[in-house]
Amino acid sequence: MGRWRRKPIVIEAWQFMPVGQREARPPWIDPQWFYEEPGSDGKPGGLAHMLIPTPGGALRAELTDWIIRGVKGDVYPCKNEVFVASYEPVP
Repeated sequence: MGRWRRKPIVIEAWQFMPVGQREARPPWIDPQWFYEEPGSDGKPGGLAHMLIPTPGGALRAELTDWIIRGVKGDVYPCKNEVFVASYEPVP
């Protein structure tokens, strides 16, 4: 069994942060993916999340997750810890 290293690729990514703390939403992120669970009183104001449709079914993104647009245009979430360990900014 050999060892392999991932080829260097450049991806687009946007971090899903609370309103007022996030960068402008890129055009490849559909506003219909955003949801907010009701609070304990049943009114809006609960936990925000995203449901991103993929060929394998919807993937859920939580606040602080990164939303990645891959080399083939595929969009998927990535936990912040994994993103930070796997990617670095392109100058």
